[in-house]
Amino acid sequence: MPLRGPLPSKLICLIAFLFLQPLSMAQKAGEIGALIPEGLRNTTPAKVRDDVQWNDLLKTLSAGRMRANLLDGSILTLGRDSELRVLQHDAASQQTSLELNYGRMRNRAITLTKPGARYEVTTPTAVIGVIGTDFFVYATQDLTIVIVYSGVVLVTPRGAAASSGQQPVRVEAGQMVTVGPNGIGTPHPTPEHMARESMDDTTVEEAVTREAVPKAPRGGCYTPAAEIAFGFQFNKNSIEISPGSTETFNLYGTTFTGGGYINQWIGIVGEVSNTYDTSGTVMTTFMGGPRFSFCGPKNLRFFAQTLHGGVKQNQGSGYSLTVGGGVDWFLSDRFGVRIVQADFHRMKITEEISPGFPDTFVQKAFRYSGGLVIRLGGTK
Repeated sequence: MPLRGPLPSKLICLIAFLFLQPLSMAQKAGEIGALIPEGLRNTTPAKVRDDVQWNDLLKTLSAGRMRANLLDGSILTLGRDSELRVLQHDAASQQTSLELNYGRMRNRAITLTKPGARYEVTTPTAVIGVIGTDFFVYATQDLTIVIVYSGVVLVTPRGAAASSGQQPVRVEAGQMVTVGPNGIGTPHPTPEHMARESMDDTTVEEAVTREAVPKAPRGGCYTPAAEIAFGFQFNKNSIEISPGSTETFNLYGTTFTGGGYINQWIGIVGEVSNTYDTSGTVMTTFMGGPRFSFCGPKNLRFFAQTLHGGVKQNQGSGYSLTVGGGVDWFLSDRFGVRIVQADFHRMKITEEISPGFPDTFVQKAFRYSGGLVIRLGGTK
């Protein structure tokens, strides 16, 4: 029997509401920027670069710290044994609501400029309203401590602390205030040791994770966004002048390479080298191609590459190909030494030995080089 009346349309609306409701709730507020050594996002272990959604619960354990970067540029840092719920963060309308259930948190909030903008931190005993500032909050079930490093906050008692009917208190830079069961205290200058300890308790070291901060430990092996290298090059060349007869000669000179990396293992590099000998031979090559690299022990990085391009030797020119690899040893996060690079080099050169009489010949070489490596940019 067919259904009549408004019931089918109501069912459709109900199903659509139930289906779309989770999608509307999953609104991004920011992402986790750093973590020491571990923490939780809701009920699962958190990872650096995890999205932070509206209503997410962030939690650190006894030795943990966590930094969350909000979409509007504000930064939240949780100290040890802390729990924070990100109720809302709308960067477009500048509406932010945070709930610190317990623990330590530093807020570096951007300045609010839009009409009706709100940045609010709630604890069990207080509501902290922010205009744009850098401040610290410590919370338990019956105590809230607010320390302001810069800017101004308004602190309003809530829960049992609000029974005295006190009005919001303005706390300025360099001041602190306590909210307890008997209400809110009078703002007073923050002792230097308390300001320092509160900052230390909510500091996430910059080198904790390479994912969050694109910087390697001193001397560590990592793949940079880009790099350049230059140094000395030695070529042992050979030319077959007749069947069974080969002429060999050595060239010395300089080499320069530069390139960027697509990911941790694959990059694109270009190379220019200039070598010569005492008899007047001058060879210049200019090539480019893919490079594959990976990290080894003791700050070593190994790479293999194949380069293609051109060569110019005295009055001749032609095609140039190299296949080889090398080893870099990094002394710091920026500088390293190319211990050795070895390549097989094959050239097909056309040279005009007399007007109207070109001669094409194949020249082979083994190249050895070394020098200085400079890493640029962040990591891949």
